Amino acid sequence: MAASSVTGSRRLCILFYLLTVVATVVTAASAHTAHNATADEEYWEKRAEEARSFNRAAYVSDPVAALNRFNADVLRATTRRRSLARYTGPCMATNPIDRCWRCRGDWATDRKRLARCVCGFGHRTVGGAAGKIYVVTDASDDEMIIPRKGTLRYGVIQDRPTWIVFARDMIIQLRQELIVNHNKTIDGRGAQGNRFIAPDDVNAKEVTKREYTPYDEYKEWVWKSQGDVMMNGAFFNESGGQNERSYDQLDFIPAKHGKYVGQLTKFAGALNCHVGMPC
Repeated sequence: MAASSVTGSRRLCILFYLLTVVATVVTAASAHTAHNATADEEYWEKRAEEARSFNRAAYVSDPVAALNRFNADVLRATTRRRSLARYTGPCMATNPIDRCWRCRGDWATDRKRLARCVCGFGHRTVGGAAGKIYVVTDASDDEMIIPRKGTLRYGVIQDRPTWIVFARDMIIQLRQELIVNHNKTIDGRGAQGNRFIAPDDVNAKEVTKREYTPYDEYKEWVWKSQGDVMMNGAFFNESGGQNERSYDQLDFIPAKHGKYVGQLTKFAGALNCHVGMPC
């Protein structure tokens, strides 16, 4: 009996020791996990604020100035009326962005020229023009904190200007939001006077749906449709009063009407381009 009691006591001691060790390991692991979660949140908050600061620096706060600049570019591109019939002649660009690069023979080798083609509110952005070219070869997005080299996420988090191109056609499904660090251009292969063609779905006809904002709030927003063409039942729900800011007529460059969309986008879409020749 005495031997049995001693053996039983030893077993209880060993069991208690094991339980104590397991509890200590679990507690340490939980604390480590909590610490990592906090560190991750702080890291991404810092990255988000850095991205916002870069955006604010390049943003043009005066909407009228940005709009007039864009409309002036479009107006210069469409001064001469062109036929909408199928075009088989030499390279011709009908919108300001295409005109900036397409009809140049070195379009394939001088990709960074696109950084000078920006229009609208972000026309002061420089993108990755001052950096090296980074080629995306991996379409996966499995690693958020330390992404693999070759992925899009790895390219956008680099703390330096980067011009990002893709090795081939690929579909990238992002698992989390993509926070872009520093000046970047993602070189993948349209304001007033728009043309909206609604789908056949009766629930998708409205151009401006405000599903997450109550009417009492958005009724004060000044949203207007000017020179837009609505097709297949599309409609624009205007709100707010007239723009109270007063300008001299000489301050305005009128937008092209929506009927010019076909002309402006005549050469839009995938292009059958050959390296060394105007596109």
